[in-house]
Amino acid sequence: MAGEPDEAGALCGRGRTILSMLGLRVGLAALTTWTSAVGLMAGDSAAAERDLLLALAQLRAVGERGNIAALSAQLAEALLAQGRYDEAAALATASVEQAASEDIHAHIVARAAGAKAAAGLGRTDEAVAIAREAVTLAEATDSPVLAGDALLALAVALAAAAEWDAALATADDAQVLYDAKGHVPASASVRAFIEEQAEARTASTTA
Repeated sequence: MAGEPDEAGALCGRGRTILSMLGLRVGLAALTTWTSAVGLMAGDSAAAERDLLLALAQLRAVGERGNIAALSAQLAEALLAQGRYDEAAALATASVEQAASEDIHAHIVARAAGAKAAAGLGRTDEAVAIAREAVTLAEATDSPVLAGDALLALAVALAAAAEWDAALATADDAQVLYDAKGHVPASASVRAFIEEQAEARTASTTA
């Protein structure tokens, strides 16, 4: 969270080596939750996609279903970073359907990804509705990061609907949570989003 992807990648690499030596295939696949996050943080969504596809294949090979929904939602985020909205939307929907009712993390992450995918496809009403579901679920957790992620998805959806003031206010709320948690990359991403949407609002009012 401190914004040091090289160090984070090195730590994940050591963890992967240990798990491989112990033959813990499920644990190795689950570690991809972190390695893919590092890839996305470093701006390498293609690497995150490769890691996640491999992990999903490993889990399916051993019949492990518990982590598939969450990893599928993260794969949707990797596809979103590449502008592949249709594929991301389909994955996010599948993730929601696959997630166990008690897997709140997967439900939040999948809905956040689904909302952003719908926004990218111009389905703004759907995007806002899905994002609000994610926010409601996140409010029941004690995770500032999950809450921030859900709020950011809502901000993206609102911006796609040209609801600039609501989008900016929601993004501000997300940044407060990220800052409080010390999540440097997420906070920087929200700042960039706020600047971009403020410019879009100005352009829309002067057009």
